[in-house]
Amino acid sequence: MPATADDVAELTALLGRPPQAEFDVVVRTPAGRPAVIRNEPLLDDGTPMPTRYWLVDPDLVLAVSRLEGDGGVRAAEAAVDADALGRGIAGCRLCV
Repeated sequence: MPATADDVAELTALLGRPPQAEFDVVVRTPAGRPAVIRNEPLLDDGTPMPTRYWLVDPDLVLAVSRLEGDGGVRAAEAAVDADALGRGIAGCRLCV
């Protein structure tokens, strides 16, 4: 969903500066605020944007940071069959 003027204002407040590229809101909180945004691949000045999807809800950022800090990424990596994951990604038409 394309960002509204309210979404831009919300993201500006979260970042402490205006966004440097167009973005879409792909996930909203139950209150309707942006939770995850999809950035355009290039910033307004043509610089590549390194982060396509961005978790922007402060409560979710804190929760994910705690999971990461507690070893959640390592645990998830250990629980996944890397070969099966690779085959799944290779067959994903949306991942290209």
